[in-house]
Amino acid sequence: MDIERIAIPDILAQPRDHAIICTFGADLTFYEGPLWRQIARARNRVVLADDMMLASQLNDLAASGGRLRHVNINYLVAPVTNRARAHAKFILLADAAGGTLLVGSGNVSIDGYASRGEVFCRYDINGSD
Repeated sequence: MDIERIAIPDILAQPRDHAIICTFGADLTFYEGPLWRQIARARNRVVLADDMMLASQLNDLAASGGRLRHVNINYLVAPVTNRARAHAKFILLADAAGGTLLVGSGNVSIDGYASRGEVFCRYDINGSD
């Protein structure tokens, strides 16, 4: 059986109008760094993350003097509030011509997108589907 190796940055580089990423933890420094060149092609970019994890990561970033240049200016970051932890992880890239949905185990981070232990399943749709 052949296993497709999915390169997340290559998929993000496909020109799509909309990019929605749902994650448990969001390393926004990674998002605005290595991923930015690819994801910036989308007109609408949204990152949804677990509310407690997002608050913790933003607090850590502020305490360390880190800076985000694009958050809530060029892309939207929003917390997912729930009684339980918001642990869903997917990437949806879409426009009028179709889209790609990746469902997997990786958070928005270098380890989440490049670690050998993370897996994603890819679903593609086009305008005739």
